[in-house]
Amino acid sequence: MSKKQKNVLGEDLEECSLDQLTGWYRDGCCNTDENDHGLHTVCAKVSTEFLEWCKEAGNDLITPHPEFGFPGLKDGDGWCVCATWYARAVEAGKGCPIFLKRTHQNTLNILPIETLKKFAIDLSYKIFNMSDEILSVIYLLLVLALVLPGFLYANKNKKIFLKNLIIWIGIVGAIVVLINFFK
Repeated sequence: MSKKQKNVLGEDLEECSLDQLTGWYRDGCCNTDENDHGLHTVCAKVSTEFLEWCKEAGNDLITPHPEFGFPGLKDGDGWCVCATWYARAVEAGKGCPIFLKRTHQNTLNILPIETLKKFAIDLSYKIFNMSDEILSVIYLLLVLALVLPGFLYANKNKKIFLKNLIIWIGIVGAIVVLINFFK
């Protein structure tokens, strides 16, 4: 494996965990190759709920198996989990937090990026699971709420006020569009 592999965002794949040496290659990354039939590509911050569900469903990630280099996992551990198992957990309502920057792009063959984003904990713009469109409207309203009192005070003439307000709405709208475009 000489070439740096890519994550689901199309960037270089980041390290998942060295505390629990994870990954198909046990190199700390969710790297993969054609021999990885389990597709160990989702970098998850496993939760107790997820681990218990996996065990009940037949994939025990809790019990250590030192003969396979597997330490057993606990709540909060980072681990490259199988994309198919993660998809099953999501379908069962047991998906745990994941890192998109640490999740291999081959995961997209199993789960769409929209589904993965719902569980992502490494997206700076993600707030309360809101969509980008809702966040854009909220940002616009917040900026207007901050700017409006100043406009009212500085622009006592209604024509000047409306002209300036339209200009500011256009500027803020353009900024929001650019932010969403470059995400």
